[in-house]
Amino acid sequence: MKVIGIRKIIIFGMALISFESILIVLRLTEAAAIIAVGTQIALLAGAAIYGNVKEHQANNTKPER
Repeated sequence: MKVIGIRKIIIFGMALISFESILIVLRLTEAAAIIAVGTQIALLAGAAIYGNVKEHQANNTKPER
């Protein structure tokens, strides 16, 4: 379970870095644009975490005999 927590930290850190770099590159100043970009990045990070957790659970469950 510790590995899943580290993956979450890495993914959210990458999402934060990409969010900040997008804001800098696009020079977004409107609140609606900032919220839209942040929401999309958060949803993508959430989907990545959900996929990693499900894959981890699928790989670590023992088949019943």
